Amino acid sequence: TLSLPCSIGISPNKFLSKMASDMKKPLGITIITQRNLKEVLWPIKVGDMYGIGKKTAPKLEEVGIKTIADIANYDNYQIIRQFLGKNTLIYYNRANGRDLSPVVYEDTDMKSIGHSTTFESDISDEDSLKEEFKKVCLTVAERASKHDMYSNCVVITLKYTRFKSVTRQMLVQEYMNDYEKIYSYVMMLFNKHYTHEPLRLIGVTLNNVKRKEAIIEQMNIFDAKNEAVDPIDSLIENINKMTSAHLIKAKDYRINGKS
Repeated sequence: TLSLPCSIGISPNKFLSKMASDMKKPLGITIITQRNLKEVLWPIKVGDMYGIGKKTAPKLEEVGIKTIADIANYDNYQIIRQFLGKNTLIYYNRANGRDLSPVVYEDTDMKSIGHSTTFESDISDEDSLKEEFKKVCLTVAERASKHDMYSNCVVITLKYTRFKSVTRQMLVQEYMNDYEKIYSYVMMLFNKHYTHEPLRLIGVTLNNVKRKEAIIEQMNIFDAKNEAVDPIDSLIENINKMTSAHLIKAKDYRINGKS
């Protein structure tokens, strides 16, 4: 384990959780609810309220706004408004435990997925290097699959010495995250750019990673038969079938003398 300290804040909304997480650093858990709000939150100095700047806090203190309880008191609203302007209502609500701002979670901030390995001793044997690349590619593929990310840009890093390293990339026509394809493109880059000198480190990275739903690929005409049938095309086809059926039926009537 890394034994990293962590403080946790638990509450009904984002603002209170932020305030709670700062109360017992570096290691602790703080819970703020509507029941203990006045006891836990209100005694805090105005300068320690999340969002109140270092320049604004002294000005508020000069006019008697010294704690969060003072901001929560509506009698002080107009005084506070002189310093916080249009944001006064936001801070008034927060001081009273109300915050409707959503938790913004972006898990698509990831721009690349990569892995590298440093050898205990430099390697120059190509077969051994290819085996090491297989391990690195497998790790990259597993990470990409875990996060459901795809890439159309493969990058390799070849580090020969502390001062000499080479990075090369390849743009491909498909987005992929499976091991076999990643490894095949990596080998293309390796075979083209490796100088047969001993290597200290190798690395593989997928750049320009995207989720499947964010990928817009040009349709291959040879794959068109696998695409869903266009509703208009389907309608025209049904009309043609019905017309053909009526013509055949009419022809049968004439042949049988029933026209």
